Amino acid sequence: MKTKIFNIFFLALLVFLIVSCGEQHQHTFSDEWSSDNQYHWHQAICEHTDVIKDKAPHDGSPCTICKHVHEHTFANTWESDETRHWHSSTCGCDVIEDESYHSGYPCEICGYQHEHTYDESSYLSDINYHWYRTDCGHQGEKNRSVHHGNSCSDCGFEYNTTPTEGLEYELNGNEYTVTGAGNMTGYELIIPSTYNNLPVTAIKRGAFHYNTTISLVVLPNSIVSVEPLAFYQCRNIKSVILSNQLKAIEDSTFVGCEFLTSIIIPDSVQSIGDAAFMRCIRLRHVDISNKVVEIVNSAFQDCISLSTIKLPEIVRNVYPHAFSKCGNLSEIYYGGNQWEWNHINLNVNYGNHALLDAKCYFFSEKEPTTTGNYWHYVNGVPTKWE
Repeated sequence: MKTKIFNIFFLALLVFLIVSCGEQHQHTFSDEWSSDNQYHWHQAICEHTDVIKDKAPHDGSPCTICKHVHEHTFANTWESDETRHWHSSTCGCDVIEDESYHSGYPCEICGYQHEHTYDESSYLSDINYHWYRTDCGHQGEKNRSVHHGNSCSDCGFEYNTTPTEGLEYELNGNEYTVTGAGNMTGYELIIPSTYNNLPVTAIKRGAFHYNTTISLVVLPNSIVSVEPLAFYQCRNIKSVILSNQLKAIEDSTFVGCEFLTSIIIPDSVQSIGDAAFMRCIRLRHVDISNKVVEIVNSAFQDCISLSTIKLPEIVRNVYPHAFSKCGNLSEIYYGGNQWEWNHINLNVNYGNHALLDAKCYFFSEKEPTTTGNYWHYVNGVPTKWE
């Protein structure tokens, strides 16, 4: 009897287990879409919340199925090429943000620094300097040096020293003033130091103004005065050597000398006049006399290619618009220290903001032991201490 009851119980239990195992849980799912940046799906709302269905990639943004709007994510580090920088996406999408052109070299934003390559097979030169040029497609130079004499032993550059004939003169007491081009021929204006056995000491006001033939000007050390407008709008002048006895560069002397690339203003010069080098649009390097105290109105205005300038320690005032529209000015080599620079009246709110945008270096004859921006002379050229 007990055996029969046990068999009946066991059979019932077996049937229950078979029926129970045959039943399958039916998941229930939300009618609302769940999503991330790549997919959408329906999430289970029963106890099996790890189960999903209908998973598929988004169709556009916003997605035509779930309406999800993709939010791109981007890297914090910059990527760059030769000309631009940007942030790349980290979400798998082929998009970038914050794309812009580099700001300087090295770039002030992303730090990119192009490594120039140079053609060292030969020098480029003007009448004051020689240098190696880049051959990588970027503007740049290295090893800029002052020539060694009028026949340079380094680069071979030389200029004619034979006085120009046919010029017009005016006798003033026991000395002559050059008054005009007269019957001169050729492109080189070599002022003689004497005429009729008397010294030539001056260039008259407007003597060569609007002359588009002259490309070279050499003033002998007998010249002490060049009057205003002497070379006004002589647009084809490329090179100028000034007298070591010249006292001043007067108003508008070299206005519009569009092909002039550099100028060394000797220490004899004590003042630079209004608009003296205005609109010298290819002027890149200027070395100013150590005796110049003031740089007056519009002296270098519209020198749009100006990149480096050396200013003397004693300069105390830079008049309004002296460096107006000199947007490419990048390096200032100042003969004094930081404290002195901070006490110069730069008139930056009156057209001279380029003086703040440029990096200023301070003179140190010996290699500095502290960090900072310093320079010294190498081959007659202001050079940064590295």
